[in-house]
Amino acid sequence: MEPQKEQAKIILPEESFYLAESKDKDGQMVLMVINSSLRHRRDDAILKQVFGYYCSIVFDYEDVDDNLWPTSEEFSVMRDYVERVIKQ
Repeated sequence: MEPQKEQAKIILPEESFYLAESKDKDGQMVLMVINSSLRHRRDDAILKQVFGYYCSIVFDYEDVDDNLWPTSEEFSVMRDYVERVIKQ
């Protein structure tokens, strides 16, 4: 007899993104896009079972404009990479 699998019912809130600026240890500006939709449920044991890990990808842009934003060419490289990762 096969053991019964546990089931968890979760309700995910609508995604809520914001842009944050910071500086790294070398004083370079760092931009982050953060999904804060689950921050108020960070102590939820069921969510931790279902989402026990997260992924963080850091892009160090070399070709930036005066505001330290990536140029359209640099952004295109990042976007293409992310789209390939998401499709897998």
